[in-house]
Amino acid sequence: MQTSPDTDSRENVTARAFTLVELLVSISVLALIVALLGGSLTAVSQAWTRGEGNAERRGSSRALADFLASELQGALLPVEGVDPRGQGNLQFLASPPTARLPEGCAWSDSLFWQSPLAMETTFGEIAVVGYFIKWSEGRPMLCRLFIPPSVRKDGVVSKNPDFRVFASGPDAWLDPDLVSRNVAPENKSGGYRGLFADLVPGFWVQCYGLDGQALPRSYDSRQGYDCLFKPEGRLSYTEKRYLPATVRVSLAQVDSGHAFELMRAADEVRAIAAEPAVRDAAAFLQRMQSAAESSPALAALLPGLRIYTTEIQLLHSR
Repeated sequence: MQTSPDTDSRENVTARAFTLVELLVSISVLALIVALLGGSLTAVSQAWTRGEGNAERRGSSRALADFLASELQGALLPVEGVDPRGQGNLQFLASPPTARLPEGCAWSDSLFWQSPLAMETTFGEIAVVGYFIKWSEGRPMLCRLFIPPSVRKDGVVSKNPDFRVFASGPDAWLDPDLVSRNVAPENKSGGYRGLFADLVPGFWVQCYGLDGQALPRSYDSRQGYDCLFKPEGRLSYTEKRYLPATVRVSLAQVDSGHAFELMRAADEVRAIAAEPAVRDAAAFLQRMQSAAESSPALAALLPGLRIYTTEIQLLHSR
């Protein structure tokens, strides 16, 4: 007997339909695939972010150190450390007394010197240069002090009143008010100054004499150091020297993706950077890793932290 059209239609519908169990299994498999793909994409994204952060820190830290080195290697000093007239003189200062810097600018180390870097040379080519760390609202900044001897305003060149290297007071060229005025971001005439690099919680300087001896952390060229020479086949002798022969500079920098973590851990980071035993970036990183074992804030910051160290030979030290 031939099947009626209605019966045939119902059988075809039944043959094409899915059961509830099959639908649930399909949805479960699809959800599993989506979860696996999502996890893979997350892992790839995290790896990419880490790679980008590492590249950012590595390139930025190296660029900062290279720029600083290009300025520092030309540091100048006269033959004698102190002007016999009692007036100002060229001077090289590593980590000077905190009274000579604005409040909040004495974390880690600092460095100040004179070098022929002025772009406007009407009143000379020697400029005051300096680098130091300043913390502001939980963000550490590496600042650059730059004071040229000439200033140009409205097309007229005049002597810069803030250039006091040869003033009657030998220490007049570096004081808190002068530093504050010449690191303001809006005051950039005659050369870049102010914020040089953001998210730099540590800057350390170690000077070495011509004979390789490590000089004091707070080094003043006016006092100089006794350099021991041991010529082959001749008697050893000591000679007074003023400009260090080598300066080792190291930086700690945090990538921009960890700025929030740095702000959360700002007090702890500042305290570690200021510890007397922390004399370079490697010691800073080691101390941070140790402290992170009991500090969730530091532990969250560590993946974004990178250090860089370089040694700079001063051209005029011999």
